[in-house]
Amino acid sequence: MLVSVGREDDVKFVGLCEARGIPVLRIGVTDNSGELEIQDVATWQLNDLRGAHEATLPELFG
Repeated sequence: MLVSVGREDDVKFVGLCEARGIPVLRIGVTDNSGELEIQDVATWQLNDLRGAHEATLPELFG
């Protein structure tokens, strides 16, 4: 599952997950650049990701 958490809530979110035995891994950050960077892996434009997400079901089911 991918979860987006504001920077101000990052530590609290990790603590909540750990307290419940839920594994959590911070894989990247977003900022005003309009990009998602997964550290040491890749960087994507948010508009490209949004388009792919919003188009999937209509492309499959019309």
